[in-house]
This record gives sequence, structure tokens and C-alpha cells, in this order.
Amino acid sequence: MLWTMAVASLSVISYPGSKDLFMSVKLTSSGFVMHCIAYFTGMSLCYWAFDRKDIAFILCSGFLIMLLSVVLEIVQLYLPTRTFNVYDVAANGVGIILFVVIWVMVFRRPGAVGT
Repeated sequence: MLWTMAVASLSVISYPGSKDLFMSVKLTSSGFVMHCIAYFTGMSLCYWAFDRKDIAFILCSGFLIMLLSVVLEIVQLYLPTRTFNVYDVAANGVGIILFVVIWVMVFRRPGAVGT
């Protein structure tokens, strides 16, 4: 719940004149890496918060978190200090997919930890 509130808050506030070293790097200039990390973290928190560790739950969680990502970007269309960015949605999806791929590789193979 706190993660959702933090992501939603950071999606709607503006940061006028914020140019730090991390944001000046070409790959991270739109926050691509930060979006990937944030949504990977969201999937991780969802995974550890609930006692459901099956693939259906992981995929459903990923879908719902991706839906949140799209909704938050659409909300930014109506905010004067924010803009809709399809690359942010893509970065969020990359973070979610990265979690699912790592989860499958680590926890779904025979003899894996926790199986």
C-alpha cells in the first residue's frame, strides 16, 4: 500500500528545475531506469507481501501493477506540470517483466529454493 501511494504521489508532483547527475545521463534522462527499478520493486513487494507464490498470482499482479502504470500516465495528461510519456509506461513494463523472468528462473526451476 505504501509503495502504491509513493508511486502515485511521485507521478503527480512536479520537480521544477531538477537536473541532477542521474537525470543528465542519456539513458536515464526520462527516468527510464528509475521507472524500471520502481516497478520491479513494486512486483517484489507484492510477491513478498502475499503468501501466493504461483505463476497465476504473479501474472495477475503484474497485470494490475501495469494497469496502475497506465492510469497514472493518463492522469498526467491532465496535469499542467506533467506530461504523458509512453516510454515511462514501457519502462514500467520492463521492470515488471524483469521481475517475472527472474522469478521464473530462480523460483520455478526444479529444486529451487522454496519449492
